[in-house]
Amino acid sequence: MRSIAIFFFFALTPLVAEIPWWANISSCPLQLGMNENKRYMYVLNVGKEPTVQYSLGCVAPDARGYVTVGRVVKNRNVSLPENGFASDSVSVMEELQAACGAPHWRLAVVKVVLADGSVWNIGSQGRLEEIPSKAK
Repeated sequence: MRSIAIFFFFALTPLVAEIPWWANISSCPLQLGMNENKRYMYVLNVGKEPTVQYSLGCVAPDARGYVTVGRVVKNRNVSLPENGFASDSVSVMEELQAACGAPHWRLAVVKVVLADGSVWNIGSQGRLEEIPSKAK
């Protein structure tokens, strides 16, 4: 019986230890992820329309999902076709998450500008603030 408990502890430990420090909003046309060797983060266009710009910001969990809690930490002008992606090193993304200022806040795509000019954003809950350009 003890060996079974030890097996489950070690089998489940990686699942607990690797809780992501980013969040994906289900309605967002862009999703964050990490490659298998955990050296690069990517932003993937899962929507049907090309994008021209996105903003990463800080969110915190609430009863209905996530709410913006802090600031926009990076704006990026990039053309992403359907299924297109952009990548950055994990260390850069971790620095952006650290700029959020609280360990339980997560990095998320909070705004997307589509090629047709329409805009998706996380919503009017919370607030979004620009932070000084040195952190962008």
